Amino acid sequence: MLILGLVVFIVLASYVISLYVLFKRSPLLKQAPPPSRAPLISVIVPARNEERNLKVTLAALLGQDYPNFEVIAIDDNSTDATPILLAQAAARDPRLRIVQGETLAEGWTGKNFAVFQGAQVARGDWLLFVDADVSLAPGALSAAYQGARKHKAALFSLWPSHDLHGFWERAVQSVILAMHYFAEMFQRIRRPWNLTAGPANGQFILISRRAYDEVGGHRAVRDSVLEDYELSYRLRQQGHNTITLNGARLAQVRMYASLGEIWQGWSKNTFLGMRNGPLETFGATAVVALVCCGPLALSLWAVLELSLDPSATAVMGLGLAAVSWLLLAAAGRLLRPLINLPLGYLVSFPLGGLVLIGILLNSAYRHTLGNGVRWKGRRYGAAAQRPVEP
Repeated sequence: MLILGLVVFIVLASYVISLYVLFKRSPLLKQAPPPSRAPLISVIVPARNEERNLKVTLAALLGQDYPNFEVIAIDDNSTDATPILLAQAAARDPRLRIVQGETLAEGWTGKNFAVFQGAQVARGDWLLFVDADVSLAPGALSAAYQGARKHKAALFSLWPSHDLHGFWERAVQSVILAMHYFAEMFQRIRRPWNLTAGPANGQFILISRRAYDEVGGHRAVRDSVLEDYELSYRLRQQGHNTITLNGARLAQVRMYASLGEIWQGWSKNTFLGMRNGPLETFGATAVVALVCCGPLALSLWAVLELSLDPSATAVMGLGLAAVSWLLLAAAGRLLRPLINLPLGYLVSFPLGGLVLIGILLNSAYRHTLGNGVRWKGRRYGAAAQRPVEP
């Protein structure tokens, strides 16, 4: 058991170091004044059954201080009040244009087909793809454009901060996100990435129209659930600079509002992000168990050993358990700008870790042996990596 304790300590220490390096290389993007020379930016928002988010999202987009932009919202065959909300917003502000999405074409994912239609009518020199559940600060567009110019980036992407409500979002979604940023570090050390430039985040992608067209746009990644990774990967392969930074001060998102949504949403794409399939899934499961459940397991073992036989080994185990909890707290501190989680929720990490392991295994099963994952009325399967209409 002492060996397991050392393994937990090493993995957690590596986790904290990785987060530190990641956020050092991808610092918080700060506010910036609107540029004096402002090319037209087309903001493209895919919306499928987004009545919960649209009012806040559209108000934030239309309230940007950037002096020259248009907003294009694609109603992706919604069955809720999304079309009504879009029409009301467009009547109030002529900068908002509504595109009625066509029936999903064969070989496309729903989101890719929606934003592709938006890009077809966009007039901007730059395109901003932003999800319908993302709320932007008034200076986000100006700061992103200035950041892209500063870094000479053809693609400029941001991580938003996460708005977590209720027990399950704080206990489970926070753990998934915490492990996601750990995985991000491994993605960055894979060619053609580096420690500064990693995969794009599809929730917020600002891209030069010229570079977008050069790599084939979303048509080139039409069947990919991880289109953000694929699009930025293609740009890097062709020599374009891509940058992904911490946008916690400029963008906020609430991805899922229930445990069911968390389970389905992450089951849709976690396995597809594992390039080595089952082998990488097994490794990810082991890491999640060590990081999230290791400190509690060590604590219980140490307390049991001390109660039965207060030996030096038991004392060492208790020390390793204490250090492991401190390392987990340090990780929480590093993640705080993106995941503002109360410190007390660290004790729920084992529960969140177990749920994440279940999601990893469920995603692997459904994308290999099962019949895919249902999301917003569509079924996604790994064999074709595209949705199938019910």
